Amino acid sequence: MLISMKIVIISSLFPPNSYGGAEQIACAEAEKLAREGNKVIVLTLKFDKGYACSTSDAKNLQIIEVSHKNIFNYYNIGKKSICLRFIWHIIDTFNFRLANDIAEILKRESPDIVTCHNIKGLSLLTPLKIKKLKIKNYAVVHDVSFYTPSGLIEWGKEKSWEHMGVLTRIYRFFTRRLMSYPEKIFFPSRWLLDFYYKNGFFINQEKLYKPNELGFVCENKSVDSGGKVANNFLYVGKIEHHKGILLLLDAFERLKPTNVTLDIIGNGVLMSEVKKHAQTNPNIKIHGQISREKLPEFYRNAKAVIVPSVVYENAPNVVYEALSCGVPVIVARIGGACEPIIEGKNGYIFNPGDVDDLVEKMKKYL
Repeated sequence: MLISMKIVIISSLFPPNSYGGAEQIACAEAEKLAREGNKVIVLTLKFDKGYACSTSDAKNLQIIEVSHKNIFNYYNIGKKSICLRFIWHIIDTFNFRLANDIAEILKRESPDIVTCHNIKGLSLLTPLKIKKLKIKNYAVVHDVSFYTPSGLIEWGKEKSWEHMGVLTRIYRFFTRRLMSYPEKIFFPSRWLLDFYYKNGFFINQEKLYKPNELGFVCENKSVDSGGKVANNFLYVGKIEHHKGILLLLDAFERLKPTNVTLDIIGNGVLMSEVKKHAQTNPNIKIHGQISREKLPEFYRNAKAVIVPSVVYENAPNVVYEALSCGVPVIVARIGGACEPIIEGKNGYIFNPGDVDDLVEKMKKYL
C-alpha cells in the first residue's frame, strides 16, 4: 500500500506508559492511520524508568521519545505535592527548551499534519512552534485541563478557589492564547465543546465533535460462558476518589444483594480502602489491573457497567467499550459521559453524588 501522508501524533503518554483514556485514543488513532498506509510518527515523553513505549506491529509506525526537561515526568504528577505541581505547571506552560526540541524533530521529519492529543508535559508552547513551522496542526481535547491545571472539576465545587482563584485565572489567560494556534479542534463529547466555548476558548478555530470509536467486537448479550444470565455489576477504572468508587461501594452495600457480585477492575490510591470493603463483603471481587485484551470477557458477563464519577467527565472509554459489547451503563449525569445513554434502552443516568439515586438505578437490573 502506498504511503499517502506523513502524520505526527503528539501525546505526552503512550502505551504501555499510559494513565488514562486519552492515551488509548491516541494509540488507536496512530495504529488506524498506519494501517491505512500513512507514515505515522508518535512523539511522546521518555519514561523515567527507561521502558520504551510500544504498540502493535502496525507497519509505518515509529515512536520518538523526548526527555521532559521539567522537575519530574508528567506521569508522576499525581504523586507530588501541590507546591511541586504548581512549579511543574509553570515550567510546562513556558518550557521553551522542550518546545525547541520538538520543533527540531518536526523540522527533520517534515510531516504533512501534526495532531496533538494530551500535550501536558510536552510544553504548551508546542502549538506555537508548529504554527511557526507552517505545518497543518490539529488538536484533540480530552479533558478540562486547559481550564484548570488538575483537569478535574468535582460536582458542587465548580466555584472553588482551585478553579476560580487568581493563579488559575492567570493560567487560563495563557492557555487560551497558547491553544489558539491549532487550526481544528476535535472534541469527543458535545459537552466538552460547549464547555470550552462558553469559557472563551478556541473562539476563532474550527470546532468539531468527533465521538470516541474505541470499543470491542463482542456478542451483544450479557451471559456467562455457561449460558446463565449475568449476575454481577462491573466497575472499570481508576481506584480514586474522583472516579466515585467509594460512592459505588456505599450504593452496593445499601443494595444488600445476596446473589449479585460487584467486580472491580483497576488500580489506584484507594485500593487499600476498597480491599477493606471486600474483606467484609464477599460479594465484592477485586481483579486489579488487567490487560485490555481480557476486558471483553468481563463486559459480556456483566448485568451493567457502572460509571459513578463525581467529576465532570468528557467521554470515558469504559462507556463506549461497554456499549460496544451490548452491556447497559449506569452513569452519573455529569459532563459528557451520559451523552450516549438513552434511559431504559442502553442504561440509566443518576444524579451525581446521589447514592440513593444510584441504588434505585442498580435495582432496575436485579
